[in-house]
Amino acid sequence: MLVLIPQNYADPRSKGFNPAARCAYHSDAPGHNTEDFRTLKSEVEKMIQAKIIVVQNDNPQM
Repeated sequence: MLVLIPQNYADPRSKGFNPAARCAYHSDAPGHNTEDFRTLKSEVEKMIQAKIIVVQNDNPQM
């Protein structure tokens, strides 16, 4: 199960740090946006594969 975590401040000197981007998973901490958070994407994908999360696509885009 995913649980929101306290703000985790990234090093502003790190490559790819974006002070304008906010991550909902990290309680709106600056540095990256939720869409670019690879670790979160990986964990969600694992839950989809394990059928913990069931994705229903009623309107597939082709």
